[in-house]
Amino acid sequence: MFDTSCSPKKSTQNISLQKDMRAGLGAKISLLLLCLVVLAVAAIAAPASAQAASGTTVTFSVSGTRDYTEAFAVLKLVNQQRAAVSLPPLTMDTTLLEVAMNRAAETEV
Repeated sequence: MFDTSCSPKKSTQNISLQKDMRAGLGAKISLLLLCLVVLAVAAIAAPASAQAASGTTVTFSVSGTRDYTEAFAVLKLVNQQRAAVSLPPLTMDTTLLEVAMNRAAETEV
């Protein structure tokens, strides 16, 4: 026979574990979103090259396309997954997004 009784203590532990799992999933999704944004920007940034001897200053420009729609598309997908596990949606940090776009362009040099 199976024991179908459920003690309150066991139920409380299960709820606590579910909350911990959701919090961990939210952090992983946030990190994944940031990584995807940086990778997307790096993939579309046009490469530029410059060589400099030690102590020499070189000025250059970097051209490319900043595809903000891809970043927001990834955010939408992440929020769909968060909604599936009853987590609140994330919002785009436009300041962080702009810094990520600049850094992605810098890494192409």
